Amino acid sequence: MARFTVGIVVFPGSNCDRDVAWALEACLDIKTKFLWHESSDLNDIDSIVLPGGFSYGDYLRCGAIARFSPLINALHDFVKSGRRVLGICNGFQILTESGFLPGALVANKNLNFICEDVYLNVITSKGGWFQKLDENQTIKLPIAHGEGRYHCDQDTLKRLVDNDLIATNSHVVSGEKDISVITYDKGSHEGEVVYDDELYDFALVKINTQNEYKPLPVCRNSSLKTGDPVYVLGSPGAAIVDKGYLENSITGGLVSSVRYVDEQLFIQTDAAMNPGNSGGPLLNKFGAVVGISTFILSDQRIQGIYFAGEISNIISESGLIKLDPSIKGEYCGLEKDANNIFDRFF
Repeated sequence: MARFTVGIVVFPGSNCDRDVAWALEACLDIKTKFLWHESSDLNDIDSIVLPGGFSYGDYLRCGAIARFSPLINALHDFVKSGRRVLGICNGFQILTESGFLPGALVANKNLNFICEDVYLNVITSKGGWFQKLDENQTIKLPIAHGEGRYHCDQDTLKRLVDNDLIATNSHVVSGEKDISVITYDKGSHEGEVVYDDELYDFALVKINTQNEYKPLPVCRNSSLKTGDPVYVLGSPGAAIVDKGYLENSITGGLVSSVRYVDEQLFIQTDAAMNPGNSGGPLLNKFGAVVGISTFILSDQRIQGIYFAGEISNIISESGLIKLDPSIKGEYCGLEKDANNIFDRFF
């Protein structure tokens, strides 16, 4: 198996690329590869770091010129595939300038360049980079910037902070007042439907919990092709409560087709789905969510044709949110009172 490789992007003016390579290789034993900004071949790269520095001398605005480089253009498909990108200092500025992250970085209050250590409080540890830290924990970070104040509108801020949402199918939760969300660690949490779109069979459930659940990345555009591998997560057989059910199961298969059914975009696959999988995630080979398991096409003449709603199409067509923030939910399938759950699913 090929070793996990992190690409480190180098621009004219980058000055922290070697520091990143040392931190990853010497401290974490992770293979790295330097990527010149004019390159666009990311096929052998599993994750990317945009390091700090002064790309193109930070003329115009920080990151304003770097955003037009061939590598940043290639980064769009890289991100769509579900692979992770980390922007540090100037790298973060490039990501906001390029539209990969919401908001913008503006000049420091006194218009001075600041170079010092700062102490930050971890407000939430639900994000991918802080999941091993405790909420309200104080961390010390070095900073060196002239444009370091992050700014976004209130709606964007609310989505970034108050984002404890789980995606599922509308037909799983529609019309239900009392919802219990059963997580992979056998925890049971009260849930509330905060968004329900029957047309696209899509719903969002907010849970009240102090536990930390690592979110799965959501593809902005799955770019799936026929023959690509996909994986179904869920708890098939949830209807048969008295006999138990196959919780936290995974099945694998291939993309049979990406097609429209009744004017909605679906991923057709041979990865097995069963009652209990509805509302669960369909993952690509990178572990990113590309769809939501939705229905089975089956009768006396045909068997085992499975469909998942294409996630980026669902979200963009419903007009719910931009795809900058990920929909959270490592466990995406929901369990209700199991009476007649088989009939409600299919």
